Amino acid sequence: MTKSNSEVLNSAFSVHQPFAEQIMLGTKKFEYRSVKTTRRARVYVYASLRNDLQAYKEMEKEPGDFPNGVIVGSVEIVDCTLSSGWGYKWHLANPKRLRRPVRPDNKGQPVWFIPFDEQ
Repeated sequence: MTKSNSEVLNSAFSVHQPFAEQIMLGTKKFEYRSVKTTRRARVYVYASLRNDLQAYKEMEKEPGDFPNGVIVGSVEIVDCTLSSGWGYKWHLANPKRLRRPVRPDNKGQPVWFIPFDEQ
């Protein structure tokens, strides 16, 4: 079954904070990964339990300013290209923040995971 880009699939990718926040703000338009993705759909963004302290400093923020261990919203993956520097470049568009972050039913994984049990 094919789903349109406007639908949220029951899949999520994990990203450290404050990068998850930057995706939700629309300032982070690319996600660099060692794995290629063929997904072209809206997916959940899971803010992992890990923080990137250097990125927090660059934003003039502190760990704890943004939520961890929760789904913070969704974003469309519109393309994936080979990065000249490292791995693959996932092209992100149209972020949508959840009104309130949601704890997933299932534990976040390094790349893709199913966040919510099917009902």
